[in-house]
Amino acid sequence: METAIKKARQGGYTAPLHKDDYAPTLLDPLFWQALVKVLPIPKIKLITHGNWDEMANMSIEEMPMWKYLWHNFIEHISDGKPIDDFFNNLLK
Repeated sequence: METAIKKARQGGYTAPLHKDDYAPTLLDPLFWQALVKVLPIPKIKLITHGNWDEMANMSIEEMPMWKYLWHNFIEHISDGKPIDDFFNNLLK
């Protein structure tokens, strides 16, 4: 998680962080937009955790990468998986 925050900062994320409560950061679209700026696109396209009806009819080009990532993150945590696992896989 800390590495993801550092990368988002490199991408221009400037919102204040809440100590011991990352929820406001993880729910902030600006966090995801900044994070995507510093990640190579091929790695982002490899992350697939789910298949939503609303996404099924969209191409990758139609859905912003940050939103695609964010949706995958939400599904990841809704499955009860650890937050750190998501970011460790993303930042490999």
